[in-house]
Amino acid sequence: MDINQKTYNVNGTCYIIRPAINKDAKDLSKIRLQIDGETQNLDREKGEAFIDAPGFEQLIIKDSKDKRNLFFSCNG
Repeated sequence: MDINQKTYNVNGTCYIIRPAINKDAKDLSKIRLQIDGETQNLDREKGEAFIDAPGFEQLIIKDSKDKRNLFFSCNG
């Protein structure tokens, strides 16, 4: 999906909404594994349905071509 980068400032915190790019894949793999292990509200156990960096690269490519898919990334 083709979207433009936007920046928001909310209560002193800056949020940037932008398309995911291939260099985000390694960080996305790490953060997904971390999130899976830190909450009981998601339906996966830590490491279940693990996606490695090349898997995230493919997901980013696929979702960027689809007009109805959004791929969200979070930079901390």
